[in-house]
Amino acid sequence: MDVPMAVVCDGYYDCDHYEDESNCNNSVTHLEEGQSLTISTLSYTGYNTTLLKSNATNGFRIVIHRLYSYNSDDEIRIGTGNDPSDVQSIVTTIYGYEYYVDDVYIHTHKMWVVVIGSKQYGRDDLDLYVTAINLLNFFPCTSSYMNVSVTLICDGYYDCDNYEDESSCKYPTSYLQTGEYFIYVNNITRKRLYNAHLFQTNVTNGFQIIFRDLYLYYDEQIQIGNGTDPSDLQSVITTINGYRHCCPSDVYVETSDMWIAIIGGMEYPLLELNAEIISIDLSSERFENYNILC
Repeated sequence: MDVPMAVVCDGYYDCDHYEDESNCNNSVTHLEEGQSLTISTLSYTGYNTTLLKSNATNGFRIVIHRLYSYNSDDEIRIGTGNDPSDVQSIVTTIYGYEYYVDDVYIHTHKMWVVVIGSKQYGRDDLDLYVTAINLLNFFPCTSSYMNVSVTLICDGYYDCDNYEDESSCKYPTSYLQTGEYFIYVNNITRKRLYNAHLFQTNVTNGFQIIFRDLYLYYDEQIQIGNGTDPSDLQSVITTINGYRHCCPSDVYVETSDMWIAIIGGMEYPLLELNAEIISIDLSSERFENYNILC
């Protein structure tokens, strides 16, 4: 079919195979190593192209944070190079009704993303993050037999299955005197998030964790442990897993050092947390009173 030149490269496709939009002269965004770009759409019915490049030794990691579509005709195409019309360069195509997609890695320093909304009820909600990563220097995930670019280590979002790339990072420490408390509030709307915090008190004290509000969905969880190393699985005291709509019993840590890790899920991040962490005297009489009050 023929279309008027006035509608070519207007962001809305008229040809069945998008020829009127895929060959346009789109600008290129350059990302330095570690830099990210967010691609978002809402109720989109057109054809949107994003071209990216980085340094010659870099590639890209694409994280699809939120993906919701009304129509199976919606598509996200991701490819290498700078020509979205070249179907041979497509690395992956994500179709409508796919609500969870694994991260995508591009091993070239040029790439493109095309979001194609159906002419009927186009893609309703999309947040996609593209980060330039170093392809030559990797951190080994020993538990999952994969490697992660060192540019992604300690960025607050885990890539290794057991959080190794995040749990061994340096996290802030809050010191609490007897009776002092810390209000821990966290709302997670980003998948694969890992957030840890360390607490310290007098050597004769421990901690009481009171959950005022807690909502966990699916594979989200909270880990609580003693000591100062969230990567030490032997130090875990309790793990609170997903599908929880209210509050567990108070948790007691009988050491003067503790940590808490908030771990976002890989599919639908909806975690909400409001917890009070109190430094308490662990002497037998006073500690028994705390337990009686529970």
